[in-house]
This record gives sequence, structure tokens and C-alpha cells, in this order.
Amino acid sequence: MDIPKQGITVGEANLKACTSRAAIWLAGISVPFLFMAGTLTIVYPFYNGHNMWSLLPILFGGVHMSLVWVITVYMDLYLPQAPRTVQRDLLIFGWVYSGPPIMVIAILVGPSCITWMVVTVGCLSVVLIYGDIAFWVHLVRTYKK
Repeated sequence: MDIPKQGITVGEANLKACTSRAAIWLAGISVPFLFMAGTLTIVYPFYNGHNMWSLLPILFGGVHMSLVWVITVYMDLYLPQAPRTVQRDLLIFGWVYSGPPIMVIAILVGPSCITWMVVTVGCLSVVLIYGDIAFWVHLVRTYKK
């Protein structure tokens, strides 16, 4: 499949920035741990020994934001022909438009233990995670050599 060349690619952006693969790997491993540690730090004060199920949407929000980062690192390492704008837009969507709002909603709803609200926010978070994985598969099928 011929892919039209539009703008700068991820590989070209990495070459311009002189980013080493070791630095990309280090960021790819450490940032998801920081996201999950942050979400666990948010969850811990609300945990009272029971009702842990109501805090799962907060954890799912952290998984969503970590997964967005993992996808962008995967693009840096294994999809150098992908357009840089796709990577940038993925980060903006995941870290600005979908991640923080779902985290705020989950933080407000989770400790309340209102079952239908917790389930709704949890399902929305799972749909976001599924969308991330589906988009990742699409990127691999489109831009893998």
C-alpha cells in the first residue's frame, strides 16, 4: 500500500531532535509507571477497606493515559514512516481532551459509590482503552514496513 508523504515523519522528527533509541526506551518504560503511580496516589486516600470496585474508573483513566504514551513511544521506535502530526494529535487527544476529563469525572463519581454512575464511567473508560488499542492496530497495519 502506497502511503502519501505529507509533512514530517516520526523518524525524521527523531533525527532532527537527535533522540536516541535508549532515551525513547527509557521514557517509554518510566512514564507509564509514573501515570499509574499518580493514579494510585489519587485512589489511596479514598480507599477505606471496602468498595475498591468503585475506584476502578480512576485506575482505568490512568491506564488510558499510559496506553496513549506507550503508543506514541511505539511509533517512535517501530513506525518511523508515520506522520508526526498523527503522533502529536494522539497525544493531544489522550492527554488533553479525553484523559483529564475522564479522570476528573471518575474522581468525582468513584468515592460516591453510586453504582450506576461508577459503572457508566468505568464503561466509558474501557471504551477509551479499547479505542486506543484499535487505533494502535490501525497504525501498525497502515505504517509498518
